[in-house]
Formats: sequence, structure tokens, C-alpha cells
Amino acid sequence: MFEQITVVNSLLKILKVKGFTAQAKEQITVLIDTLTTPRGQRIRQEIATYLATLSSLTATDETLVCCSDIIESYFGKFKQRSIQTLHIH
Repeated sequence: MFEQITVVNSLLKILKVKGFTAQAKEQITVLIDTLTTPRGQRIRQEIATYLATLSSLTATDETLVCCSDIIESYFGKFKQRSIQTLHIH
């Protein structure tokens, strides 16, 4: 789970600081490719879908300003659920 949180925090930082660009997409793709656990693979798929959506909204040389508050909220909920799951087991 620590690996997943680290990757998500890194991608949030990229999007918040740089916005979404082709270069940011490449960086994030490298990050999410490190998620190999079953849970990590689910997260990787969700993020890949999100990146595809962002890609469809921008031209290759454009920067899409990203508000990460919604993303952070989503992953905050994920973290809470993960922690609750760990306490149950």
C-alpha cells in the first residue's frame, strides 16, 4: 500500500506543478507501471483511463491546467478505505 500512496502522491505533484502535458503523461505512465500488486493494477488502470481522457482534451503541444483537489479527494477516500481494510483484517 505504501508503494501505491507514493506513486499517487508523485503523480498529484506532477499534475499540480506542471499541469497535464505529453511529457507529464510519460512521467506518470512510468510511475504507474511500477504498480504491480493486484490493488496497484486496479489503480494503474483507473489512472490510465484518466490519462486517456485528459489526452483526448488536449493537443500534443498544449498544457492542461489541472486542479488536483478533486483527484486528491478521490485518493484520500481510497487511502481511508485501504486503512480501514487493513484494520479489519
